[in-house]
Amino acid sequence: MARIFISHPSTDQEQAARRERVRRRILQGRLAAAAVLALVAAGALWEWRQAKIHGDQAVSRQLAAKAMQYIGIEARLAFRKVIEAVSGSKTEQANIALGVVADTPQERFILRHNGPVKDAVFSPDGKRIVTASYDYTARIWDAESGRLLAALSGPTDDVFLATFSPDGKRIVTASRDNTACIWDAGSGRLLATLSGHTDEVADAEFSPDGKRIVTASYDHTARIWDGESGRLLVTLSGHTDGVNAAAFSPDGKRIVTASFDDTACVWDAESGRLLAMLSGHTNIVGTASFSPDGKRIVTASGDDTARVWDAESGRLLVTLSGHTDLVWSAEFSPDGKRIVTASSDNTARIWDIESGRLQGTLSTRAEAIWSAAFSLDGGRIVTTSADRNAKVYSDDFGELLKRVEPDLSVGTGN
Repeated sequence: MARIFISHPSTDQEQAARRERVRRRILQGRLAAAAVLALVAAGALWEWRQAKIHGDQAVSRQLAAKAMQYIGIEARLAFRKVIEAVSGSKTEQANIALGVVADTPQERFILRHNGPVKDAVFSPDGKRIVTASYDYTARIWDAESGRLLAALSGPTDDVFLATFSPDGKRIVTASRDNTACIWDAGSGRLLATLSGHTDEVADAEFSPDGKRIVTASYDHTARIWDGESGRLLVTLSGHTDGVNAAAFSPDGKRIVTASFDDTACVWDAESGRLLAMLSGHTNIVGTASFSPDGKRIVTASGDDTARVWDAESGRLLVTLSGHTDLVWSAEFSPDGKRIVTASSDNTARIWDIESGRLQGTLSTRAEAIWSAAFSLDGGRIVTTSADRNAKVYSDDFGELLKRVEPDLSVGTGN
């Protein structure tokens, strides 16, 4: 006999449980959908943020590249671009550009002659500048305002060089007319004329005590003179071509000369005896000078380099390579830690003496830079060129950058 099952109506509890199960399934579905939407939204936000980071970094790199293009040419524009670059994103390129702008001195004012300006130096107290020009004059200027103080007129041809005595009271000039002249730095009055060279006098420098003057001439000699009377004391003979430059050591006991014969020579300043010859340049040596401590010598050459030598042994220590044309001059900073070079490639460059690393570049648009020299405090540089101007630079922007410098940690965007 077949069994018959009769279903009884569900109790209220069973119906409630069934409804709860349905509600939970719906809630779980909604939660799952919400989780999916949240993941999608998070992914989109992450992609947007990554796109923004990469976009900001691209803009930062572009601004940094523009800043590098303007360095040494349009200083304020370079400064503005590099600040925009580091403010927008912390890229490595922006960091590098910031460092270069901070290390590059900025033009302050221009000193004008009626002919190319061959040389310019600061006075020992940094308050004046004397310039030498192919307009047959040397001129004395206020180093803060650029105001002309006096004109030294007397040479009958181009003036190659002018420099102050250690006490700042006299100036000596070197001229194409085969003479050097000593002047009163206050009044501009001619005190003495050093005559005896048989060719152009390219350089003239005071001894550290101001009692002697050394001159360099294209007659293949350098000569040492009494700084007061103008009497000839010693003749340095040995170069086989014109002598471009001569300078005393800080203690006044030695002299270094630079020549068209591709060498520099170190001499005893009392006897005139040759002590050492610095050989290695492959073109003319334009200038040579001692470091402030007298332990090193820097030379500038037509082989597009400057070189640092041990002043005692004559051993080559560092070669400063980077210029693309002949290097006219090279000078130590007062603290002996840097060198500034001037070149026909339209730049002056600042170098770290220990490593030979380039620290900064000053550029002109179309003219060779003939000389560059530090002020006594090392905070300013004066350059000369064939464009009839001497330009004074300072590191004011470097100080300003230190005040606005943001966090320089480099972001990768990852």
